[in-house]
Amino acid sequence: MSIRDIFLNLFDELTQVLIKELPNLDQFTETSKEYLEKLIRYNVPKGKLTRGLGLVNTFVTIVQTQRKVTKTEIRLSMILGWCIEWLQASLLVADDYLDQSLTRRGQKCWYRVVGIRAINDALLLESCLYVFLKKYFKKYSSYRVLLELFLSVTFKTELGQTLDLSSVDVKEKPIIEKFNVTYYNQIVRLKTSYYSFYLPVSLGIALSSDFVDLGIDLSQLLEQVKNPLIKMGELFQVQDDYLDNYGETKIIGKHGTDIQDGKCSWLIVNALEIANEKQKEILINNYSKQDKECIEKIKTIYDELNLKKLFIEYQEKSFQEIQLMITKLTHLPKSIFENLLNKIYKRQK
Repeated sequence: MSIRDIFLNLFDELTQVLIKELPNLDQFTETSKEYLEKLIRYNVPKGKLTRGLGLVNTFVTIVQTQRKVTKTEIRLSMILGWCIEWLQASLLVADDYLDQSLTRRGQKCWYRVVGIRAINDALLLESCLYVFLKKYFKKYSSYRVLLELFLSVTFKTELGQTLDLSSVDVKEKPIIEKFNVTYYNQIVRLKTSYYSFYLPVSLGIALSSDFVDLGIDLSQLLEQVKNPLIKMGELFQVQDDYLDNYGETKIIGKHGTDIQDGKCSWLIVNALEIANEKQKEILINNYSKQDKECIEKIKTIYDELNLKKLFIEYQEKSFQEIQLMITKLTHLPKSIFENLLNKIYKRQK
């Protein structure tokens, strides 16, 4: 059985743990328990699980540099990995409602199933992870660090969402004047980099400190890994933005919508920066409109500005910068970071 299969098998057990944790009150009927279970099963386990499994890989790789990791220890790291997946689910439920998205992971977005109740459900999903933290990790010395990492990164992610939402006006139209590289980078670092790259690796490092000697203060180590992981997150999001327009639909599994949705994406912020006045006027007048002709005008400007070439140059430069950052890391297996980088480098989906 693969690590992924073992990880997935743990999900049912953790779901039942949560059901049993419900207060023993008359108000919490079987219907309430059924709703909670439906909420969890619908939203938590159907993603790629890259964050949760990334944490497990980090933990196992570090421990195995000093000794053989036990099944009990792997199981513990998987429980922590599921905590990230619960957080991911809560963020997506809220994000889908805010963006009024239609589908998520091949099914209707949760708010389209239950309506505005999804807002409370997003909060409920996040709270679940703290039940797990207290139940399984309180006895470990890393507990406080684990807790603080979740709280800090969740706060940063929500700040990133705030910045993203601030790029549209009260009529949900993009404020093009705000679209610049600096503003875009702030959104990406806060909204994507911390919880997608920094959090899984940092949690894996923190948990491993309970089982092996890292040879350096944990806080110093977590600070040391921040820059390369944040940079990876930036590259990952830029790739997403690029593939939204230039990716093959049959490969990425969806049609790009960033232009008509008025997203503050890497393509539009760079286009606005290098466009001449005539091109800039076309971009401003046609961006965020559903009309196919308007969308084609934007895409034509992207091609005129040769954003494909700009992206390739950006990707190569970022790859080299991250590689250099990795060479400077100490006290940790560099393979953790090299494997992460290789997974996203030149990805097509």
